[in-house]
Amino acid sequence: MGRHSYLAAKFLFLGATTAIQSLVLYLGMQLGELAWAVSVAWQCAGLFGVAMASVGIGAAISALARTLMQAVLVVPLVLIPFILFSGYTVPAHDMKPLVVAVSRMTPAFAAQTAMDVSFVWHKQLARETLTDHWTSIETWIPTTN
Repeated sequence: MGRHSYLAAKFLFLGATTAIQSLVLYLGMQLGELAWAVSVAWQCAGLFGVAMASVGIGAAISALARTLMQAVLVVPLVLIPFILFSGYTVPAHDMKPLVVAVSRMTPAFAAQTAMDVSFVWHKQLARETLTDHWTSIETWIPTTN
């Protein structure tokens, strides 16, 4: 089987499985909160988007690796930068401008931004919104470092 056929078949199956898992995770988190966010669409879009990007990256690593050991060694080298550049471990406002530019190219940063936007979507930026959702809003503030 060619790499493209293998990659497409794997992506379709794992993408559907991951979408279902993401939906179950999201519903479980929302039921645990007992309060639905204002913009469920933004949250689901961010969650599904990063899930599909992750499936694609994992399938590409699987297709390009010649052995299981190669794949196992490459996965942490790819995932650790994605976690560090997500804007969650180190907030975007604490990053240098060059690091923020690199972060904005990762799927995890896009998903984190979508989640942040979902908390203030269709809300007036009043004092209460700013204090309740400051960590979500400070992601958008440009850095001056």
